[in-house]
Amino acid sequence: MTVNELIVDRRTFSSLREECHTIFETGKRLPDFVFSHPFDRYFAFEYAYVYRPEFGLLVSRLSGLLGDESVRYLMIDPDPGEDYFSEMSFFGGISITPSLDGAERCLTGMSREGNVRRILVGANIGAFWGASLKWGIHCDRISWELAVIGVPKDIDVPALSGIPCMNEGAIGRYMEGQYHWSGHTAKIFTPRFLNNYAI
Repeated sequence: MTVNELIVDRRTFSSLREECHTIFETGKRLPDFVFSHPFDRYFAFEYAYVYRPEFGLLVSRLSGLLGDESVRYLMIDPDPGEDYFSEMSFFGGISITPSLDGAERCLTGMSREGNVRRILVGANIGAFWGASLKWGIHCDRISWELAVIGVPKDIDVPALSGIPCMNEGAIGRYMEGQYHWSGHTAKIFTPRFLNNYAI
């Protein structure tokens, strides 16, 4: 991962954080509506796919179709600001060149390369979006192990990437599996999630 991908400049980090707020309600968590405005379509998939090549393919193809000159990522929880910078020497954000090679290389670095891996595996919640602001992916790892993506109406996420996305029934079963020890939690989550996202 190169210096121009890791965010080390305070002004750049501040701009990245402001831009994130135009896509996401960063104080909210799933199953609430976590986007700042509605998208035409939503897809949900297991968070584990963020670490897989299919995710790099998805990000690359989305950015190509929607004309992004870059793809951004920001850690939302824990706070990616000054304390994070003091420990890591970079802020909890990146800007990725949206070529297939750039996306796959950078995403691999986020999950595997030394201290840089903390930017992804150390995040309880993180967000990806394109510079076009036409799509966004909210990744909630710690509570639900779920990612939800908002896209324009002509985008089909499984067809673009091969990532299996969940329908209403699959969401319910997945939550029951995640919270098999607390069926009540799954029963609360699923209807709230489906009320907010037309999957």
